[in-house]
Amino acid sequence: MSEKLVVEFDVDEEVQLEYGIVEKYLKRFGEKLPYKAIVKNGKFVSIVGSKYTVVPNETVETIAKKIAKNHKLNIEHENWRIYCFIDTGNDGIIIMNSIDGSMGLRVSYFYKVKEGAKAITNTKELKQIYRKHTKNIEKLTNQMEAICNNILIEGRKRIKYIMEELQNKFIKDNIDALKGVTEALPKCYTKSVWEKFAHGKIYTVKQLYEEIAAAIWNSDKAGIKTKIEHFRRLNTIFTVLGIKAR
Repeated sequence: MSEKLVVEFDVDEEVQLEYGIVEKYLKRFGEKLPYKAIVKNGKFVSIVGSKYTVVPNETVETIAKKIAKNHKLNIEHENWRIYCFIDTGNDGIIIMNSIDGSMGLRVSYFYKVKEGAKAITNTKELKQIYRKHTKNIEKLTNQMEAICNNILIEGRKRIKYIMEELQNKFIKDNIDALKGVTEALPKCYTKSVWEKFAHGKIYTVKQLYEEIAAAIWNSDKAGIKTKIEHFRRLNTIFTVLGIKAR
């Protein structure tokens, strides 16, 4: 049986925000604490630092709809997180946010590796943003359209170069490095890929990367948060092979 800890706080001040969000600044034994509770529509969300700035998921959704324009927009929610996929057809961006302090405001680039499958290139080798919810976050939301357009342009240039580099590298010449990367991933993504290599069906690192990326993208056993973490691990291929985006 897991241990439970129940603690009571007094509320020093309440601040009503948009979309049913309330900030409750806390105190204990009459002293103000550097924390506040986030409540949405009467439901407890999280306890965060008192300087944490809430960016409502509804605000992020509105921004995504404005940026998407005529492109395909798919919005998914996981607990208190939102993921807005803006798909241009061959690539796109994901705008991500949370109101519980578990994730900052983030934008990452993705591109199509094969029909029905994308790869999320959430790596420092590619253009992306990640901002914590501090007081300056509100200024950033006003610049999101320009930022996202820049990420899309830069992402296209950088991924083109990186994929060309992976195409020119052969699996047989990089076995140890590639094994190290794939061992950090669930075998359900990698086992069949190594079997294809053993039977001479794939040769280049680009083929290996795209096969694993497609398996991650199409998995029905992992949520978006988990998939993003798996893509982060997969993308270490870039660094272990010494590929730096131009």
